[in-house]
Amino acid sequence: MFWIDPPKTLLAKSAWTLRNKIMQGELKPGDRLVEQSLAATLSISRPSLREVLCILAAEGLVEQIPNVGYSVAKLDVATVAHIHEVWALLTGEAVYEFTRRADKASLARLKRLPAAMRAHATNRLKVLSILNDFFDAISEGCGNRVLSRLVWSLVARINFLRALCLNETVANQWADDFDALLKMVADGRATQARALVRKNIGHACDLAKVAVSITSNLPTATPRRSAERRERSARPAALSKAGTQKWRKGTPRIRLNARAGNLNRESPHLSK
Repeated sequence: MFWIDPPKTLLAKSAWTLRNKIMQGELKPGDRLVEQSLAATLSISRPSLREVLCILAAEGLVEQIPNVGYSVAKLDVATVAHIHEVWALLTGEAVYEFTRRADKASLARLKRLPAAMRAHATNRLKVLSILNDFFDAISEGCGNRVLSRLVWSLVARINFLRALCLNETVANQWADDFDALLKMVADGRATQARALVRKNIGHACDLAKVAVSITSNLPTATPRRSAERRERSARPAALSKAGTQKWRKGTPRIRLNARAGNLNRESPHLSK
């Protein structure tokens, strides 16, 4: 999975870096993404940057505004609720099916993760990575590849919302929830495990809605004029005031002779 495996290609590394900037809050919802400066920051060309932005747009992390460019996606409270409703339905079913099929090996992989979450509770990106590892193991072990793909189609937006509300207290609380969940899985209590994970997602949804409400009222770092606009509006040196006058003096003029219906050409370079 792209959230678990380290990036290998230049585009993947650039997408990883930009994604982490959004998760860490360096880029906030609504912030404009200026291509020239962002390409320099990532040390890639602007065509490559556009490919990276397309990747993140498909994940729902950035959005393209016609005739303006890309910006970090802004989600309203209703959209946050809808995303979590779908996440709860899909993940709940994945946990239910995983519980019915779980063996000692798959449980052993999961049992170390709550402790790791507590150990790194102050590191937002590390906690997100552990959460992804946890749900990756469940989606792989649920026995339904279509369900697994649907779950992972929401991962980027879910991680984005988690990052808004993650702190040490929340990380420790989620670790406790996962300990309880794993006990239910070990006992084969699939229905209770599904209910618990949906309750956990409901709590995460409440936190995310509060965070989105707060961030939506914060000013965004929108440049007054983008680099692209400055480039388009900048006049070439040849067309500066002095250059324009020189161009006009040395350019042949065309005059229409209405009576004759001919074009008379006058040039200061030709003798009268």
